[in-house]
Amino acid sequence: AAGRPVIAQAPGWSTILPSGAGVFAFDAMASISEALEALSGRYSFHQRKAREIAETYFESGQVLKDLLVYAAQKPPVIRKAIEKV
Repeated sequence: AAGRPVIAQAPGWSTILPSGAGVFAFDAMASISEALEALSGRYSFHQRKAREIAETYFESGQVLKDLLVYAAQKPPVIRKAIEKV
């Protein structure tokens, strides 16, 4: 949530998280060059977008809620192990 734009290799995360504003996925050197060009032209815009993505997808309350929903759907043995933590 620091508001720092990211250029990261795209092993599949870009199908889950938005890419292209604030966070850029690359799979080749050309993609990195394009991302750097985009960042240099509108850095403050990409800072804001990076922060929005971090707040939307990584905010602790949301992550915890999603984790609890996921854990509740697991078999009882796993739920009991999680409850002990």
